[in-house]
Amino acid sequence: MISKEPEATEDMPLEVKIFFVSSYLIELLDETAYSTSFKHNLKAQIRRVQKNLEEMVEEPIETDALSLFMS
Repeated sequence: MISKEPEATEDMPLEVKIFFVSSYLIELLDETAYSTSFKHNLKAQIRRVQKNLEEMVEEPIETDALSLFMS
């Protein structure tokens, strides 16, 4: 459903996969109709996780490449 090429994700480190899923989750949250404190707090927590993941990964995570991967 998310990726049409499963072999392409096998080479990705776990941190990049988690970043990918968290980016997708933020996009889904942005599409929800209502703005609640839960939604706001969840998005803030996900962004903190993404920031920490970027620090953990040796290479910078290219958000453009992930956007192409998501579509």
